[in-house]
Amino acid sequence: MVDYLTNEAEALKLALHNELKSYDFYKAAEKKAKSNFSKKTFSFLAEQELGHMDRIKEFIEESEEHVDADVQMESKEDFFEKSKDFFENTIRHFAQKLKADKTDLNIYTVAMEIETSGFEYYKKALEKAKTKNLKIFFRFLMEQEQFHYQLLENSYSYLNNPQGFFFNQENWNFEGG
Repeated sequence: MVDYLTNEAEALKLALHNELKSYDFYKAAEKKAKSNFSKKTFSFLAEQELGHMDRIKEFIEESEEHVDADVQMESKEDFFEKSKDFFENTIRHFAQKLKADKTDLNIYTVAMEIETSGFEYYKKALEKAKTKNLKIFFRFLMEQEQFHYQLLENSYSYLNNPQGFFFNQENWNFEGG
């Protein structure tokens, strides 16, 4: 039996497989979701998963060619800003039309579990990685899973309680008089 975490090629192939499963999940979620807000969120995440698959494929190809794999990765700051902009623009667009739907909330719950599972896999793979580039790559993928989780959590919180969401986001401080 192959230990997927100590065999780098197998760890990357499994990562690719997991990203494909996540992509398939988000495409199905997009179709199943009731609100346009959720449909748009799941579509955005599906596109993100495609990007991860492309980066993993590039890394595998360069590794197989014995080239020092140097996949161009989006910076944390760039990805955070892209996700934040997406979320804020989507909320603005759908704010007056949104109603929490149990189906959508359930999909968000499963999606957060998937992202947590992906994070844990990449964390274990990072711990077992032998090369600097592979460690950097798995750390990048971990961060992507964290950003996805945060986007899902914010979306869930917003759908479940829009007023409470904005109240919590404002970091209100009440001082006595």
